[in-house]
This record gives sequence, C-alpha cells and structure tokens, in this order.
Amino acid sequence: MHYVEIAQRTPSNRGVLIPQNELFKYINLNSALYRSAYLYNEEAVEFARANGNTLKNYYGERSIDKVLIDIDKQDNSDEHTLNLARSIIFDLEVQHTLNPKTNLYKIPLTIKEIMNEKSETILELAKKPRLEYPYQSLLGEGELSEYVETAVPRIDNLNKVREPSTIVPCVQQMLMQGPQDGCRNTTAMRIVSHLRRNGVPSYYAKVILSDWNQNQLNKEVLNGIVERVYNAGYQYGCKDEIMEKHCKTKCIHFQRKDYMIETTSVETLQSKLKERLTTDFSGRTINLSAMLGMEHIDCDIYPGELITVFGRTGSNKSTFVQNLALGVDFANDSINPEWHIPTLFLSLELADWYMHRRGLQIVSGLNKDEVNDNYEGIFEKHKDDLSHITFQTISPTIDQIQQKIKELQPSLVIVDYIDLIDTRGKGRSEHEKIKYISHSLSSIAVNMDVIIIQVSQVGREHSKSDVLSLYAAKGSGAIENASRKVISVDGQADDPKKIVRMLKNTDGDSNWECEIEWTDSFRLRRT
Repeated sequence: MHYVEIAQRTPSNRGVLIPQNELFKYINLNSALYRSAYLYNEEAVEFARANGNTLKNYYGERSIDKVLIDIDKQDNSDEHTLNLARSIIFDLEVQHTLNPKTNLYKIPLTIKEIMNEKSETILELAKKPRLEYPYQSLLGEGELSEYVETAVPRIDNLNKVREPSTIVPCVQQMLMQGPQDGCRNTTAMRIVSHLRRNGVPSYYAKVILSDWNQNQLNKEVLNGIVERVYNAGYQYGCKDEIMEKHCKTKCIHFQRKDYMIETTSVETLQSKLKERLTTDFSGRTINLSAMLGMEHIDCDIYPGELITVFGRTGSNKSTFVQNLALGVDFANDSINPEWHIPTLFLSLELADWYMHRRGLQIVSGLNKDEVNDNYEGIFEKHKDDLSHITFQTISPTIDQIQQKIKELQPSLVIVDYIDLIDTRGKGRSEHEKIKYISHSLSSIAVNMDVIIIQVSQVGREHSKSDVLSLYAAKGSGAIENASRKVISVDGQADDPKKIVRMLKNTDGDSNWECEIEWTDSFRLRRT
C-alpha cells in the first residue's frame, strides 16, 4: 500500500501520513489541502510514528505517481502563464481544493482545454471544483507536434532597409531579443529610458514596449515601468550592468563610453558640495603652499584637478614636478614623507634609469658623482622615499593612460611632457593635438578623482619673452581652458635662480610668485 503525506489549511501542518486511496476523504471545498509529491511505504509510516510525526531525516524508499510542474504566475499576464502551460505536455491531475491566495480552485484540465481555451474561460472554470472531471491516463504519440513553434517572426520582414546599427546597438539588441526571464523589468526600463531620451512620447513608448513584451508581463506592469521612467527621468549609460552585457564595438559611443551625459539636481549638487568640503583628503593632495613655505597663499592641489606646468628649455620644469612628487620641502631644504602620495610618473623624454638616479639625488641631497659612487648604499637608505612612485617611459595613448590609472590607482599622475603622448591621429595641427590631450586628461582627472600634472613647453613665439604669461605655453588656449591651475617655471639654463608663478588658479590665489634655486642634487630650494 502507498501512503501520502498531507497538510490541511497550511503547509506547516504536515506530518500526517494517510493511505493514497483515502485522499479524497480529506478534501474540503472551503480550505486548502496539500499533499506530498512522494509516495511512501509502511517503513515511512513507522518512522514517522517513532519520530513525532515527522519524516525529517527519513532516507528510506520513496516513489512518485505523477510528475508535477509548478508554473508560478508572479507578475505575468494570464495569457503568458497559459502559454507557459501550453508549451509543456503533461497529464495534470490536481485535487479539487481551494487556493487561498486567489480564492480559486486547483482544477484538472484536459489537453484540449489547455491548448484551445482562453485564459478567461479557464479562470471561470476554476471558480468551482471539478469533481465530475473524468480522469484518464494520457499517452502521447505525436498528436501535439503541430503545436510546436520554432522560429516565429515577431514582425513582417522588411527588405532594402538600412538599419542604424551603430547607434546604441545594445538597446536594439534588447528590443530584438524580446523579454528574457530573470531580467524583463530591468531590460524594459533601459529600453524605455532610451526612448524617453530620444524624444519618443510616452504613449508610443508603451506601444513599442507592448510589442516587445510578447504578452508576457501584465499591461499594468508595462505601463507602470513607462510612467516611472518618464516621471523620474531614469538614465542608463555605457557602464550600466545591463547595457554593458549587450555592448558592441561598432557603437558610436563605444570608444568614449559617453552615451549617458549626467545631469544633476540642485539637491544632489548640495550633497556633493557637502561631501567635498567634509572629505579628509589626507594622502591625496599636494600641499603646495606648505612646500613653498607660503602658508598664507591658497594654492593646494586636490584630486580632480589638471595642473599645467610649463617653462623654457632648461628652466627645470621637469625637476620641479619631480620635487613635488618626492615631497620636497622647498623652504627647509628637506624631504617630508607625509607629503608622499602614490604617483604614476610618465617620463616620456628622459630614461627611467636617469629619472631614478635623479630621484636618489633629490632625496639624499647628493650630487651625481656621489650617487654614482655609492648608488646601492644610498638606495637602501632612501628607498622608502622613492617607493611611492612608478615610472613609465613608453609613450601611451589617452586610453592607455586611463587603463594604467585603473590598474595602479595612483593619487597623482605626472605627464612629462604632453607633446609625446600618442594621439593616434587625433587632430592635424599641433594646437588640435594639445587641445585633445589637455581636455582628455582633464576629463580623466575629474572622472577618476586623481591629480594630473602635465608638463608643456613654451611656444616658439614666446621663447624670447622677458616674462612668461598665461598665454606663453604651447597650445596656450587649449591648456588654459582645460587646466584648473597653470604654473610657469621661468629661468635660463645657465642660471640656478628660477621663478615659480601661479598664472591661473580656478579655486584659490593666483598671480603670485616665489624664487627657487637649483642645486647639483636637483633638489630645489626656496631662496
């Protein structure tokens, strides 16, 4: 004899084993009845009696009398739920009990009813039990093969149409794929957001989404998605998790990942201002005012800023930025380890070994010959003063700089000098190239929240000027527009005296200067 485990009213009342052929005695048309998927034998009955009416930890024999397929409606439409049932051939034999969630009965249906009746008709049948249902075994012999659909086109194919395949193909792919289980709602929101951003009225967004939906989600759910996206203004860019899955290299936004241009409300701006003013930037800034011994001047450098340092040949502009990276205290002729921040130094003009030796000179205060004579001992003594800097001497592209920042996570990036960056044909003239480089580096500084110092040269027409102005740098217009601060280092190659001038400072004091002096250790000091 076979037994089934039952639970009356709620699944928590399980633990009652009854003979399978007596199951009908427990049917109550006004409450739910649950039965186990398994059939048990006498051994299971004895186990349950001995263990307080529970089959927990029972590992004996089990069998089944039917294959149960549970199709959850969730937020699907009635039509889509019925289509799911139609896609499965099975002998459905359900007891005539009430489902308390829907107040409908769990009724058996014939294959003919499932395949041919509308969802409304089936819902009407479920309003009462079908005690008269003629149960019978069903054997499949290919009778339903005519209902198998393989490739059904969603719309009529159009000939001789050039599709805009390079314009946001990720959204196009989402539309053509149709709704996929597990991400229907989130995908729908991306599609609707794209329609909204391109000026499609919400009514037609609902029409498009309805065609995409293929009768899966409820109409109310679809309308809710459209209204929510249109009212809240949701936007999704290239780095969105769902959009990124469908990303195509042919997309016009692929190179710069700039499909979404963010706009910000005044409340968000206030929040960002508060965050900026209350953030502890320790270990991420260049304390320029303290370094130069000019604490009364507001000229510190913060993450998100592009700084341009330019000067004549021999003015020690490269030496100046290396002193900044090594935490030189210009006023006290010393090294301050607290000013060391993780640095990526792109030395595109001078060899890496040369820059390393010059770094040893700066941190030790020794000249070239003294370092050459004891380079190993000096390195062992001062390597902690150099370890925060990583050098690269191969000319990179802008994209490669961005990738290297992602890998190394520096707080400071120094590009010495910008003319040697590989622009890959971006801009024909020298001015266009510098404009491309400067604005790209400025964007990287802002979006990746790092300090970038770019070193540039003086334009030929200003090389003999007595005093360098803001417009003396090569490509000065582009540099001025892109940079938060512009610093000139002026002086002749044969004169150790140099003048540092702040020519532009968007958020601080400008038009000040101080005198520094070059020494044979390459450590600069304020005079």
